[in-house]
Amino acid sequence: MPNIVLSVVAALATALGLLAVIELPELTFVLSFAGVGAIVGQCVAAYRAERNPKVNTTRIIALWTIVGAVVGVVALIVDALA
Repeated sequence: MPNIVLSVVAALATALGLLAVIELPELTFVLSFAGVGAIVGQCVAAYRAERNPKVNTTRIIALWTIVGAVVGVVALIVDALA
């Protein structure tokens, strides 16, 4: 359980750090979505690992991070077209 908390705290700290440092608002927006995806992925991976200890949690987290980034890019495109 401590690994889950540490991973979530690390994802939040990374997202906040990137928000503070990056001066490109579009990239910050996409990375924020990727950070949220990583947090969701961590939660899903923890749930799956409890049910089946042999599951590869890294792939689950990576998949949700990519999904979050794609959603962020789509949101930027929709906003630009509106």
